[in-house]
Amino acid sequence: MEYFFLAFMMIHAIVASDPVIRSPLEEFLPPIAEETMIWDTMDFKSICDGQKEKYDEHSAVSKYDNFFLEHDLHPGKNIIIKSPTKAGRVKFLSPSAALKIPFSYENLPDILSYFSFKENSSEAETMKATIKSCEKSPLYGEEKYCSRTLEFFEDAAVAKLGNNIQLLSTDYIQTNEGEFTMGEGIERFEGKNIVCHKISYPHAVFYCHAFHNTVVYKIPLVGKDGTTINSVAVCHQDTSTWNPGYLAFKMVNAKPGVPICHLLRRDGLCLSVVWVANS
Repeated sequence: MEYFFLAFMMIHAIVASDPVIRSPLEEFLPPIAEETMIWDTMDFKSICDGQKEKYDEHSAVSKYDNFFLEHDLHPGKNIIIKSPTKAGRVKFLSPSAALKIPFSYENLPDILSYFSFKENSSEAETMKATIKSCEKSPLYGEEKYCSRTLEFFEDAAVAKLGNNIQLLSTDYIQTNEGEFTMGEGIERFEGKNIVCHKISYPHAVFYCHAFHNTVVYKIPLVGKDGTTINSVAVCHQDTSTWNPGYLAFKMVNAKPGVPICHLLRRDGLCLSVVWVANS
């Protein structure tokens, strides 16, 4: 998927020379792997990949997902979330390594051989699913790409949103607190945005996509024990084309067409971030 975007990036590099400020990124983005890195064969799968608990229609919330209606987004509103924990630190590839290590379903046997995974192993199945999700055609109204390098991660956002952008993520604060209250100072970002989800792979892979008619909110949350978390939510303004059986509608007791929001998660190996254009 990166190679599909490569020519466009080369043109953009000539037109836009202003650098992206990197300092805010380093707090929660993966580091870059060394050229000679020996890949750890630890289980890199996470709850992001189909290991969610089944939805309980008698429960107010899911353990991992936090959907709510946009009109419920206001100070004083209570929300129960899975407390953020530190995300896994699998590493971005360097640009040169990305050119050497293939990333396509067609080359899956060579990829498995490179990382020393057996064809029928659970790791191989996870890698297969990740590659397929990156190669799959976009949904209606969706623009998507996958990124394996920090340079492409930044350049693609600049190409889409311009140079005046920032990257938002839910804070990492270790706490056992699960119930939070939305505080004062909620910020709304109405411009274009790109949401990126880190998906399971031996090195960092971000699945990035943009939908029309989405709004981003930065929401301060306060726990009963005084813990404060700056969280980030994305609200889909037009859900009229969504499947009526989608979990989100069950959780908020609504039908397609109403604006639905969800928090961007940061738990275990799962990390979601969003690029927003500054006003």
